[in-house]
Amino acid sequence: MSFSNEWDEVYDKNLQLTSWPWSDLVSLVYRHCGGAISRNGLVFELGCGAGPNIPFIQSLGMSYYGVEGSEDAVTKIHQKFPELREKVIGCHFAEAFMLLRIIQ
Repeated sequence: MSFSNEWDEVYDKNLQLTSWPWSDLVSLVYRHCGGAISRNGLVFELGCGAGPNIPFIQSLGMSYYGVEGSEDAVTKIHQKFPELREKVIGCHFAEAFMLLRIIQ
């Protein structure tokens, strides 16, 4: 169940399918984490969209979890990254605490 029909329509029509991480994200990770990036680390992304940051996080050797309000976007992530079926869920962001329980 999506919490946003508008975003579902955007993802359904392939209008927002960025496939690379935002350069700001990459810069901020290296600037603020630098040598402290842990290959056993964990990233929990709220509003992961179509998953453009996933390959970057995986390249760092970190575990990835995400929450997205559009079921259509989550379906696309699951198709592209089947190993994340249990780690990326579609829900209202207020319900994200459920995923945090799984992580712990």
